[in-house]
Amino acid sequence: LNVNPGIYNLLDFVNGADTLIASGGIPAGKVEQIRLILGSNNSIMVDSVIHPLSTPSAQQSGLKIQVHKNFADGVSYILLLDFDANQSVVEQGNGQYSLKPVIRLLDAAAMNGSIAGTVSPASTICSITADNGSTTLYSTYSDSTGGFLIPGVPAGSYDLYINPPAPAPPDTVFNVSVINGQITNVGIIQL
Repeated sequence: LNVNPGIYNLLDFVNGADTLIASGGIPAGKVEQIRLILGSNNSIMVDSVIHPLSTPSAQQSGLKIQVHKNFADGVSYILLLDFDANQSVVEQGNGQYSLKPVIRLLDAAAMNGSIAGTVSPASTICSITADNGSTTLYSTYSDSTGGFLIPGVPAGSYDLYINPPAPAPPDTVFNVSVINGQITNVGIIQL
């Protein structure tokens, strides 16, 4: 594929923002997985301090994303990689950080729903998690305007957990109904 190499700040890609990391043609047939080979310059900022981010095997064998889809000849496909930064970075007991990636593959043609809203005050960057009681959680961060979007959420009822940085208390929006093909806007969540 034609790859756009670079250093990407994952928090720049929230609230529906995305970027093209690769494009190109592939032969028709079944694709089992995609592998992303990471470079060596990975880091995380915690409390305004930059720490190295360990990425075990991602620089050699790559991050493996399961696809298991059949692709037809002559058809254009858009595959979105929803990298869940909230669940993917793990603090080790020694104060170091490692990457345990949680990446969902979203087919742009799939008819799942989305959850959107705004956190106020906007200057408070929060993690937002949608939970329907299953083992799969969907999460994102709010952007600098307070806006957030969680795409690719299957239809159902979710509780939305808003976690701002301390000392602000967390908040919960209960029973958010998601409908396939629609964006459920929960409005402004005042912290």
